[in-house]
Amino acid sequence: MGAETSVPAVGELSDDDTKVWDGHQWEPLWLLRSEIPSATRTCFGHVVNQRPTFMTEGLMNQSWRVESLDGTYVVRVSRSELSREQVAYEHAALGLLRYEVPEVVPPLPGLNGETLQIIRGQVLSLFPYVNGFLGTEVAAGIRWQQAASVLARIHRAGTNLELGVADDVRSVLDQPTTWSTVRPVLQQDLPHTTEVKELFRFLDAEAAELECWLESLRSSGRPLSRGMVHGDFNPRNLIFDKDRLVAVIDWEACHVDVLAYEAALAVQAPDPLAFWQTYLEAGGPLPAEDFDLLGGFSRIRTLSELQFTTDRDGRTSPWAIDVLRDVAGDLHRLREFSNSSRDDVGGEGT
Repeated sequence: MGAETSVPAVGELSDDDTKVWDGHQWEPLWLLRSEIPSATRTCFGHVVNQRPTFMTEGLMNQSWRVESLDGTYVVRVSRSELSREQVAYEHAALGLLRYEVPEVVPPLPGLNGETLQIIRGQVLSLFPYVNGFLGTEVAAGIRWQQAASVLARIHRAGTNLELGVADDVRSVLDQPTTWSTVRPVLQQDLPHTTEVKELFRFLDAEAAELECWLESLRSSGRPLSRGMVHGDFNPRNLIFDKDRLVAVIDWEACHVDVLAYEAALAVQAPDPLAFWQTYLEAGGPLPAEDFDLLGGFSRIRTLSELQFTTDRDGRTSPWAIDVLRDVAGDLHRLREFSNSSRDDVGGEGT
């Protein structure tokens, strides 16, 4: 028997330092490790004095930890799908939010005074490195209590930003569910097995029900508070020092949206009602009765995970069926929450 081939760890670089393993396939590095020191010096003026370390978190972009005589930094190389305008919008939002939310980590300026730098066709950002560990490593009770409080302050500060709306980004109320976007591609590429057909039927029904719910919400005239949202507020983007949340990172998806849509992550907490109460007590700008919206919005957030059934080129990914299974399982559980939330607050669930 031949020797078994070991599976690379997520974020592991290839032997020739030109590719990174994203958990499913090898992805080319957009800037090589050998190019990071010169890029950091050329754009930001920092002399890297140690070998850059590839950061295995946040593989939507590619980030490197760099050490210099004047500090430790993170050099982020943005994915090609992010336009320069989107990155500039993110930087502007962070520059404003940091004054009211110290957990927001703003980008640092380059030698020309601009935070957005271009080298070899790649968009670079520089951030101070924050010591700590990800929220996934923190006990759930502590993690969610801290997250609720910080999210409340982000939302409160984000209602007053004079930044406008990001280009090409639509509110959750103004766009179709992700399922309607990826379904035609998956239908063409996936085998028509009994399991796949059942998953399609279930997701068709979920998407149709949620589209009706959104239409009802739009036509109801119900006031819905809007403001700046992180866009991907989850434990992987929270950095803790012991039991304290010290930084919220990866803001490239930030935009103006219905705040209850992001607050719906409360449903992931062990005690959603306790998360909601902490959010309100910390100054979250939503009315208490918006709790009844969390069930519907949490299901729409879950449907958005279907974006990972296709790759950057819009083709069906090798792990598409696994994503369909996971999303369907999560949606079944969220239906139970939607039913129970009606009993908790007497509101209309979905």
